[in-house]
Amino acid sequence: MGSIDEILKDTIEFARTEAEQKEIELNSNLDSEIWVLGDGQQLQPVFSNLIDNGLEYTPTAGKVTVSLFADNETAIITVEDTGIGIAPEEFPPHI
Repeated sequence: MGSIDEILKDTIEFARTEAEQKEIELNSNLDSEIWVLGDGQQLQPVFSNLIDNGLEYTPTAGKVTVSLFADNETAIITVEDTGIGIAPEEFPPHI
């Protein structure tokens, strides 16, 4: 079990250099003391991949924002960016 906000903070700080090089504003809005059952070493690469994708597809002077909040018993993590987005045809069909 670990505090997920600490894992996200570390991941964001690691990505900050790339964001600065691309002149992208990297923000976070993380609620604290949200705990999850899981291995932080396995969660960190997932978060890193999401943030890296946001940085990769966001143009210079854009913005990437990472948010964390709880909804009942669920931790919600979002990575929003001002990049090109995903084309609707790339989403899987609804079941």
